[in-house]
Amino acid sequence: ATVDIPSGGNFWVGYNLRNDGDNDPDGGDAPGALCTAVVEDSAGAIVIDDSIDGFAGPLAGVLAGLDWAAAHGHTHIVTAAADTPFFPCDLVPRLMLEADDNPIVLAATPDPERGLSRHPTFGLWPVALREDLRVALAEGLRKVVQWTDRHGTGLAEFGVEPFDPFFNVNTPEDMARAEALLR
Repeated sequence: ATVDIPSGGNFWVGYNLRNDGDNDPDGGDAPGALCTAVVEDSAGAIVIDDSIDGFAGPLAGVLAGLDWAAAHGHTHIVTAAADTPFFPCDLVPRLMLEADDNPIVLAATPDPERGLSRHPTFGLWPVALREDLRVALAEGLRKVVQWTDRHGTGLAEFGVEPFDPFFNVNTPEDMARAEALLR
């Protein structure tokens, strides 16, 4: 599959960490709640509010990003959670490699109990499915994998050595662990 990633800068849609209750794209300086989609290109960061009332979860941010991408003539977006500071540098190309046979591709890591553990906030999403997602959200669907499983989802597998690259920083203890990994 050919995925249209805009030229002229970095392009990603993710979730901005914030703890100060506003839409400041710089967020707070400590982990907080996941919130609105953020699109960054060569012009800088643009905050895109969810189009779904209330906090509809990560899928509402995906929809906001898909709407933005559609308005700008793009075919796909990639999502990455901001509370995951060590996600792989090759996330986008690895997701794209799995897109040939799958409309949606999510990151995954090996899990000794489940085989593979999906990381649904890290994915490649086609703009073509945005109206279906809008309907699903209006009907109350909030779980990412319940929606992605309806459409056929590929998995891009990433290793977990020397540590899981999708490790989330959600608590002060997690922050201490992240700081230790940087040493």
